Amino acid sequence: MALAIKDKVVLVTGGARGIGAGIVATLSDAGARIMVADIGIQNSSANEWNYALAGEDEIDQLRKRHPQIGTCHVDVTDPESCVAAVQTTVDQFGQLDVLINNAGIVDSGPIETFKVDVWDKIFAVNSKGIFLMAQAALPHLRKTENPCIVNTASIAGKQGYPNMAAYCGSKFAAIGITQSLAAELAPQNIRVNAICPGMVGTAMWLEHLLPSNATSDSQKEAEFTESMAQTIPLGRPQTPEDMGDAVLYLINAVNVNAIALTWYKDPLLYFLLIGAAIYALSLWALGEDEAYQIVVGKQDLQRLNDQWSMQMRRPPSEQELAGLVEQFIKEEIYYREAMRLGLDANDTIVRRRMVQKLTFLTEDIATSATFSDADLQNFYNDHLDNYRLAERFSFKHRYFSVDRRADARADAAEALQNPAIGGDPFMLQREYALRSEREVGDLFGRDFAATLATLTPDEAWQGPVQSAYGWHLVLLINRAPATVQAFADVRERVLNDAQQAARDTANTRYYEDLRSQYSIVHADADN
Repeated sequence: MALAIKDKVVLVTGGARGIGAGIVATLSDAGARIMVADIGIQNSSANEWNYALAGEDEIDQLRKRHPQIGTCHVDVTDPESCVAAVQTTVDQFGQLDVLINNAGIVDSGPIETFKVDVWDKIFAVNSKGIFLMAQAALPHLRKTENPCIVNTASIAGKQGYPNMAAYCGSKFAAIGITQSLAAELAPQNIRVNAICPGMVGTAMWLEHLLPSNATSDSQKEAEFTESMAQTIPLGRPQTPEDMGDAVLYLINAVNVNAIALTWYKDPLLYFLLIGAAIYALSLWALGEDEAYQIVVGKQDLQRLNDQWSMQMRRPPSEQELAGLVEQFIKEEIYYREAMRLGLDANDTIVRRRMVQKLTFLTEDIATSATFSDADLQNFYNDHLDNYRLAERFSFKHRYFSVDRRADARADAAEALQNPAIGGDPFMLQREYALRSEREVGDLFGRDFAATLATLTPDEAWQGPVQSAYGWHLVLLINRAPATVQAFADVRERVLNDAQQAARDTANTRYYEDLRSQYSIVHADADN
């Protein structure tokens, strides 16, 4: 089955990291021509932006993995920047077929203390950004065949969460905008849909949405993995590549009457639908009568009942359970007929899921191995760098805003000599304890963190130091040297790491064994 995405030109906002990078990878592998538009690319106004941006290293890695992509700067809150990003895409590729509105930011906090400017920025990016990018793209989308828009909403656009009023509100708005645009643009043959990611282990989730006292990225990731193992029946979070598969499906669904669809990315439901593909292996051995027989057993009923109860927080009624069974039967029939028609052939999503399932089987076998304390101690000793805490800084700062002052740097320098000169209100904390250079960089920007690392602890204020927000005076209280955490303190992490290493080794050996059975022929391109 030919993919509709093949050779299509796709513009992805916020495509340099996280979910955006996963979407870019999936669509690029499927044959799309992609323009990655991100505020971190060629950014010349870092101090006007109050959020850590994608770094040049992340952008360079994306270019190395996908050298055929284009890149450009975009600020989705600026109408002129949106128009410029669209025009850059058309200038480089000659057209625009698909717009992916993925740029997004998050912040959280009690409603009584939440800053108005932070609220406005979240809505400007997450909601207004969809409007501005769609407005800029529509003149070009109308010129192409089977154009579409896919917006990245969120599970937070379907259910509210404490201390997340701004983010949830912006994502509810994103879904509403999607449905409105779908109805408005359908007569012009422009499809508009949205995906609603759930628990995806990106920097956004680890920094803002995961309750944690962890002080390092590795600790946060370990806590996130453990939390997902307890929360998600499949035992793993979603990945940016999962989101890419969802977007790819919506783009390819040119013959499906699917507009204003918000694809709810619950991992259990997602893998239930895709996972039925493995059943095809059994059809090969079945007779004609058996191939047209669908058995609904007690396990199927229990599974449907459990899924409903988990989502609705109550058992289904008899009528609701009967509806679930009928839907299960319909899906099974459609699946079998699709397989008979060969619709799985050359389908990137099916291919990737089959590979993933085979990988899961191999990993399950490896994870069943047990590790003694001696085994874990040896693993710990062999990988000490994994449990090393980077040098950490404790400091206070005074902020001088470039928006409030004609010359914030000069005022900060004068305040260094005159303590009576006060700073400006600041949205984040005034004091931080035991933060690594990377964590400081995530909060204030990499240049601020690099400058902080050159300072010596002193009772006097130092600076001025520039950040992504403006200028600061810094009181460096302490520099805690890098240290290796004791085995007893990280035993659970060591166990998780050892199990992951065993899974990786098992996958490598399994692949090598399989590959040795195949002969690889590189066909001559001229033949």
